[in-house]
Amino acid sequence: MNPAADLRFRDIFIPGPGRYGSALFLLLTSLFLVVAFPSGTIPDGIALVIQMFALVACLRAAEAPNRMIRVLEIFAVAAAVAGLVPIFWGDDVQKELVRLATFLLIFTSLPSIAVGLVRQLRRDKSITIRTVFGALCIYMLLIITFASAFGVVSMVEDAAFFAQGESANQYGYFVYFAVTTITTLGIGDYTPATDFGRALTGVLALIGQIYLVTVVALIVGNLGRRAPKRKDSDAGPGSG
Repeated sequence: MNPAADLRFRDIFIPGPGRYGSALFLLLTSLFLVVAFPSGTIPDGIALVIQMFALVACLRAAEAPNRMIRVLEIFAVAAAVAGLVPIFWGDDVQKELVRLATFLLIFTSLPSIAVGLVRQLRRDKSITIRTVFGALCIYMLLIITFASAFGVVSMVEDAAFFAQGESANQYGYFVYFAVTTITTLGIGDYTPATDFGRALTGVLALIGQIYLVTVVALIVGNLGRRAPKRKDSDAGPGSG
């Protein structure tokens, strides 16, 4: 099977079972917005809306239970209201509560997405470009999960998450820091100020690298391959 056959726009980017392309595009767009405009209220709100709908697209692609998808769709609409109506964003506490909800939603959805991806691999018995997109969606969601967690830590400890002070206590900087941490770039322009923040940063770096060198590397290395068919002689004792 030629992997290029899976590159058709309809098969990759239109939401549906096994189609993670649109979700990956939405996730990348949201990350770009919050990093490019870290202190912008409107870009931050739009990015949150995009992230919620990307999460719904991921769950649809993973063929998650319809009840879970419907619940996420309701929260996506709620996020649209919270993100686009400025009065909802007038208080830093309200912002962090939204980030707490984002963290909980994505954290609880990740297992369903991972299980769905594995289930599709077993059913299709092949690795395609859509499988790669699914694995990358999980990688992007890890970034968003930990970026939201950084904001929650700042709220719980009632202190700036970064040693650089309150001015850096913005979601866009959390996302930027999560990206540089999970990719082990180690730029060093932002550093966590507390022990718990440093511990969380270390966990993100470890998870990100383990995920890349195992799951993503295995999937990319086997792109286009089909599972070998079992011979009759391997079917078990007494076969033949």
